[in-house]
Amino acid sequence: MLYGADQGSDWHGDNIPPEELNVIERGKNYGWPFCYGDKQPDPYVNVGNIPGKITKAEYCAGTQGSVLNYTAHAAAIAMNYYTGTQFPAEYRNDAFIAFRGSWNRSEPSGYEIARVVFDAQNRPERIEPFITGFVYQDGDVWKQFGRVAGGGRRHVHGRQPAVHRRPERRHLPRAVHRGN
Repeated sequence: MLYGADQGSDWHGDNIPPEELNVIERGKNYGWPFCYGDKQPDPYVNVGNIPGKITKAEYCAGTQGSVLNYTAHAAAIAMNYYTGTQFPAEYRNDAFIAFRGSWNRSEPSGYEIARVVFDAQNRPERIEPFITGFVYQDGDVWKQFGRVAGGGRRHVHGRQPAVHRRPERRHLPRAVHRGN
């Protein structure tokens, strides 16, 4: 499978749209900019450019929904699979996403590295914080200790996803990075 972690649109409030993990397949329509997440119509986008005379809800019903969602505006900028042996075995072949951090949210999100946990059948089951603490509250002010970024691999900014092919569990090749 080919997976992509992407960023949602800005200026939609604190909690929408979520950041997404998608299975990338040739010829699929992922709904942007009219839909987000699990085929949810975006209330802030004009429907004037939807092909045909259908509603936004009808259009979104025909799109490919996300596999998993994460906190809005966390800003995914890199994704890599762990194939090493330094961490415990349960981490092997899980993905790690670098979230740069929000700039337009009342309570910051991101500023962390999160782990995408895959089940025994190689399906992503959840995204959970892995390394955090790069943003903190000092009184009434949020401050950042740093912003994480991808290391050594190319990453894509904006709506285009950072795309990666998932390593097979029975054979442990190096993670393959496919991207622009």
